[in-house]
Formats: sequence, structure tokens, C-alpha cells
Amino acid sequence: MRYLLKDRKYVIAFAFLCSLIFGFVENQKGTAIPPIRDQFGVSYGSIGIMLMVSTLGYLMATFLGGYAGDRFGLKKVLVVGFILLIFSCLSFVFVRSFTAVVILFFILNT
Repeated sequence: MRYLLKDRKYVIAFAFLCSLIFGFVENQKGTAIPPIRDQFGVSYGSIGIMLMVSTLGYLMATFLGGYAGDRFGLKKVLVVGFILLIFSCLSFVFVRSFTAVVILFFILNT
């Protein structure tokens, strides 16, 4: 029993860390929009589509994440989510097209 409580503390701490990083990245979207528009020469309509795709990724992750957590275990789902978060954040450095930005925003919110 003691092992389960200790293990649960680590899962909660890891979930908090993921939420903290996700919240930081999510709040940076607004400041990233002008440089994205300038670098890729896209319209506000395209930025709106990018944000919509990002939101759809979040909705998909919300609905499927609960099911995946029940089926595969919360720790595994959190680790996969954290890996996707870090991968997408680091991949923004290498992006050369607006389509890749949209895909990374989708993955970021998944």
C-alpha cells in the first residue's frame, strides 16, 4: 500500500509538471502570432485555422486521453503526452513551412 501512495505522488507531480509546461506554452501562442505571420506571410484567416486546428487537437486529446488512461494506465499516457509536448516544442526551431507549424500546434495540444 505504501508503494502505491509513493508511486501516486510521483504521478501527480509529473502531471503537475506537464500542466505547468503546457500552460506556459499555451500562453505564448498570442505572442508568437505576429512573428509567424511575418515569417510565413500568412493571413489572419490562416492564423485562425491554425488556432482552430490547435483547439481540435486539444479536444481530441481530452476525449481520447481519459479512455487511454483507463485502458493503458495513467503513467503511460502522461509519459506519451509529455514526449509529444517536448517533441513539438523543440521541433518549432526547425520549421520551414506554415503547414508544419499547424501540424506542430496540433501535436502540441494533443
